[in-house]
Amino acid sequence: MELDSKNSKCKCTSHRLVEKIVCAMLPEKPVIYSDSKKIVHEEVTDFVYGQIEALPVYLRIIYKIILYTFNLFSIFICGNIFSNLSKPKQLKYLRIWSNSPICQMRDFVKLIKSCTFLQYFDHSIILEAMKNQAENNEKQLQTGKN
Repeated sequence: MELDSKNSKCKCTSHRLVEKIVCAMLPEKPVIYSDSKKIVHEEVTDFVYGQIEALPVYLRIIYKIILYTFNLFSIFICGNIFSNLSKPKQLKYLRIWSNSPICQMRDFVKLIKSCTFLQYFDHSIILEAMKNQAENNEKQLQTGKN
């Protein structure tokens, strides 16, 4: 019984960490209301975490070890664990890993980043917001021509 509660606690911790990484990566535009933003962030996080959970067991274990290493290693570079950093410092730290000469560090970020952007830009709320923004831009251009 304790093993199950430990596994679910680990899952929650790793899910929260993925959420922090995803939220740091998400673009500020298109601008959406905070309720919608929360829904999008949760659904994108769930998708990314689901992709990690879908990895074969031997890769999932390694990936989660790297996930925790990622969180803790930021202490040496930024002075705190990743999940406690400000967004600018999180982005700086993500860039360090993205540009690392060590391919495993780059690949770690690449998986999360590609899944994040895939789900984000395919989300119905974001698609609707981009459509509305494009229509508003077109109206502004037309008014400027008249």
